[in-house]
Amino acid sequence: MRHLITSSLLRDSVSVLEPSTPISLDIKSTVADAIHVMKEHRIGCVLIIDDAELVGIFSERDILTKALGRGMDHSQTQIVDVMTGEPECLHYEDSVGFALNKMSVGSFRHIPLVDTENRPVGLISAKDIFRYLVS
Repeated sequence: MRHLITSSLLRDSVSVLEPSTPISLDIKSTVADAIHVMKEHRIGCVLIIDDAELVGIFSERDILTKALGRGMDHSQTQIVDVMTGEPECLHYEDSVGFALNKMSVGSFRHIPLVDTENRPVGLISAKDIFRYLVS
């Protein structure tokens, strides 16, 4: 059984995880905009784009570690000031094992998928990988 899981992790691309369509915001958005979108869509992160190119990710962790408790006005604070810039990314052809390794080493719960021009085309989460492993 262990051999089957290991070979599947190395063989299968992240496309088998059925990545979700990413929700993105423009880099000029505010923290309040991001929180509103995350609550509305019941998601743990939004991707931040500038001229259609991925420049950052803003997650629940960023809210807790960078946005709360600093006395900032979330309706005025630019997302660029608290997002995680230049996030680790993957491509559809990368393996599930590679994604799992990146997530484990970097302590990520989400990884954007980008095309060759660094435009976001998908998003995978730790939950997607867990679902894959138990199926």
